[in-house]
Amino acid sequence: MIDHIRQQHPGLVVVNTEDHQLVLDNTIQNLLSSLVLGLIFALLSTLIFIRSFRIGLLLISCVGAALVVSFLFFYLAGVSFNLVSLTGLILGVGLMIDNAIIVIDNITQHSLGKKEPAEGIATGTAEVALPLLASGLTTCAIFFPLFMISGWSTFLR
Repeated sequence: MIDHIRQQHPGLVVVNTEDHQLVLDNTIQNLLSSLVLGLIFALLSTLIFIRSFRIGLLLISCVGAALVVSFLFFYLAGVSFNLVSLTGLILGVGLMIDNAIIVIDNITQHSLGKKEPAEGIATGTAEVALPLLASGLTTCAIFFPLFMISGWSTFLR
């Protein structure tokens, strides 16, 4: 962008005083390490407590699919990858993994004594859906005042 400005205005001296690239690179590394550690711990917790490798793989594949969809919505909404958007993505992945483990554990508890797996899935999911939704919305509500800051929407682009 600086080269473009220099070409448009040859007499203008442009000096870069801040470079957020290092912070952004650290945030991306943080996102990747949090994602890997979260997936490893989620897989280990499903192996230890639920004793199912398949459920752990299901959890990992759902997280991967959710990240792909998130990046698609970032692209469609024109949201750039910056400190705020990547931090939100880190928080979202953590919340999603936590909620998924809770739902899977509750489904497992309900499926143990049931003859029909579909009944255990429906009962286990319905039992925790509203509390998890409320928990997620309260987490999002904490960050809602940030969007009321003047000029914040232009910062996200």
